[in-house]
Amino acid sequence: MKPLFSTDPIRKTLSRASRAPGHYQRYALSLGIIVLITAGAVLVRDLIVPTNLVMPYLLGVVSIAVLWGRGPAIFASVLGVIAFDFFLVPPYLTFVVEDTEYVITFLALFTVGVFISGLTAQLKDRMVAAREGEARVTALYRLSHDLAAAYSLPDVLETIGANIRMTLGMEVKIHLLASPGDGPDGPRFDVFPRQDTGNGGPLDEAVVAAFRSGRPAGAGTQAIPESATVNLPLVTNRGTIGVLSISGPHPAENGQDEHLQSLEAFANLSALAIERVYLNREAAQAQLLIAKGELQATLLNSISHDFRTPLVTITGTLSSLDTGIDLLDRHSQQSLVRHALAESEKLNRLVSNLLNINRLESGALQLQLEPVDLQDLIGATLEAMKNRIDREIVISLPENLPLVEADFVLVQQALINLLENALKYSPAAAAVELAAAAEGERVYLTVSDHGPGIPADEIPHIFKKFYRVNSGPQPGGTGMGLAIVQGVMDAHAGVVDVCPGEEGGMIFRLGLRRFTMDREVAGAG
Repeated sequence: MKPLFSTDPIRKTLSRASRAPGHYQRYALSLGIIVLITAGAVLVRDLIVPTNLVMPYLLGVVSIAVLWGRGPAIFASVLGVIAFDFFLVPPYLTFVVEDTEYVITFLALFTVGVFISGLTAQLKDRMVAAREGEARVTALYRLSHDLAAAYSLPDVLETIGANIRMTLGMEVKIHLLASPGDGPDGPRFDVFPRQDTGNGGPLDEAVVAAFRSGRPAGAGTQAIPESATVNLPLVTNRGTIGVLSISGPHPAENGQDEHLQSLEAFANLSALAIERVYLNREAAQAQLLIAKGELQATLLNSISHDFRTPLVTITGTLSSLDTGIDLLDRHSQQSLVRHALAESEKLNRLVSNLLNINRLESGALQLQLEPVDLQDLIGATLEAMKNRIDREIVISLPENLPLVEADFVLVQQALINLLENALKYSPAAAAVELAAAAEGERVYLTVSDHGPGIPADEIPHIFKKFYRVNSGPQPGGTGMGLAIVQGVMDAHAGVVDVCPGEEGGMIFRLGLRRFTMDREVAGAG
């Protein structure tokens, strides 16, 4: 029996078995062995008692049974009895037996030969069955091992196809249900591997039968046995999700029940792996929905107050000016307008931060890289924030500070966010320090404050969107400023880090690449 399932060592055995003699050749070779034994026995028949010459025949029958099975061994037993009687028992060359005791020898030779050939053939069949069983278990283990390392649906489908082709020597198609249900025109499947001509065309009747019945259909089964393929349903807890269609040698050719069960084991493993992918996908979608809901709630909670306060202030100011402008002196009017202007600027910053974080996350941000002087960057930043700075800003810049390669507007926005953060979370009397220094291939811009600092366990989270430190007072803000800083530096392939200051407060560092002429020439080229 030729094993259907095979690992590499078994394939070598099968390759040797494929070169074994055919059915009629085995009987011819058995005849040849008996002729050789008889020829040798004739040469020594005058030296050895005839009954002792039975042993070579028994040895030949056993050898034939091991090599070629029960049929040739029984054939050799019959030939051995005939040859022994005709050539080795006096009178020679005749079937007449002078001593009737030889009849017992004939019967013993035939009986023992048949019995031994039967036992040997059974042992051989069991060895073949054991090897097939071992090969099937090994093939299933290999499939399960490979499927465990496959996470995406294409990887799982490719693993299933490759394993079946390697271990079974068969071609496989996987029909996965494309839409739920079984419509009047039959189920709709996506077929893998995809063909160049697409997945169109009529479905194999056996595929539909296997899907609808949940049982194997096609070659070697009770349903549509004339099909050229054997089709096994992929059944999971959610129902039948597809059909595994295998073409080539099928179970009907090699022990239907046993090999069909093995194919079903392949199909069951495949179904479990595909269901695992579906479950992972659904879990990821559920997690995404939960995160989206939490994000929406956080966003609403974070910005509702920050948007509402300036809008109420602006609305109240404009209402006061509209209804009571004649009752207000010029100084009061200017004070209200400045207050409304400050609130409108605050509202504009909130909207700008929302737009910037959206651009960073969507990948729509296009950098306009240019050589930037950090002294000019700091000057432009302080000028933009002049109405919001209420304390001393200590600036420390070394001479001959190298230029950096950056998008001026974006890095200015990042620096503004850091300065606003320092002003917001530090006492009014505490100065904020700005410094810069070149280290290796980068130039670092440092913002230091003398506030209460950030707890060590919260430092890894402060650059996350909408995250706000839980300890201490909570000044206004949406928790987007530092997230924008992180996004801007990531876009520049720069670095941003933070650490506690020696005298309290926090130190934030932005690291940007030095500007070099080589990079400018390369970009121009």
